[in-house]
Amino acid sequence: SKNALKQKLSIKQVERKLQEVQDEKEHQETLANNYKRAQQKQAEEVADLKVNLEHVQSRNSDLERKQKRFDQELGKVNHTLKAEVANREKLTKEKEGLQSELISLKERHRDAQNAAEEAKRKLTNAESQLMDLTAQGLDTTGVAQLKKNKRGEEEIGEKAETPGLRS
Repeated sequence: SKNALKQKLSIKQVERKLQEVQDEKEHQETLANNYKRAQQKQAEEVADLKVNLEHVQSRNSDLERKQKRFDQELGKVNHTLKAEVANREKLTKEKEGLQSELISLKERHRDAQNAAEEAKRKLTNAESQLMDLTAQGLDTTGVAQLKKNKRGEEEIGEKAETPGLRS
């Protein structure tokens, strides 16, 4: 009976030990399942990150191509702009030169008009004097003498108008 009691105690200890081992086994299986789920979740996250990385790299590549095209277009626009600025400066210089020439031509035209008006006035005066003289009955010799005198007076008047010869 002592043996039987020892055996019963031994069986109970073994059963308890067995139960502890089974509990530990279930606990380890639960941990293993949790780790597998965590590993699977991390593997899925890694796969998602790889897909996102590929997407970002593809987008980056597209942006680099677009940036290169943009830089080329910007270079062309800058080149065109520089050409336009240079052309504008050239045209501005031409315009200033033409304006200066126009002013000079207007001055010369005004001087020529003034000279023409003066000549016309002198001609009108001469014709009037000729008609007066003709009406007074002078012959052609008298008229020629008056013309000679008139030319002499005009030469004296021109010398008086020339700078440096005025008295």
